[in-house]
Amino acid sequence: MVVQAVQAAMHHAAVHGLPELRRTGGIGQIPILTFFKRGDKKMAIMEISVVPIGTETPSVSKYIASALSELEKEEGVAYRLTPMATIVEAKNIKKLFSIAEKMHACVVDKGAKRVFMVLKIDDRHDKKLTMEGKIESVKKK
Repeated sequence: MVVQAVQAAMHHAAVHGLPELRRTGGIGQIPILTFFKRGDKKMAIMEISVVPIGTETPSVSKYIASALSELEKEEGVAYRLTPMATIVEAKNIKKLFSIAEKMHACVVDKGAKRVFMVLKIDDRHDKKLTMEGKIESVKKK
């Protein structure tokens, strides 16, 4: 039932020229949907790995949850949490760097004595770049 409602909303947005609606995450059966401006070819994708060092325990999930909470506040951003990093899709590279800085600050504010970050950025300008599009391109080959 939820899947059909999401598909109907996406179709409605496309038919009526509304901003593009994409599923960008979810909690269980509840989808998280994000609107994107149609026809915008500038899009950048970042893989970010935030590693708190100097923590009280070996577990770092509370630090990562804090950084993810900051990411969820961002408008017009799609992301995918993976076991080793988070993939973030935004309008431009400036937005991605701003997000990385905010995620870093959250981990420090949570008490990490040191933060090690790894960023990989794909900043394409000749055509629209999305997480899903990159995956589909590989699958088609």
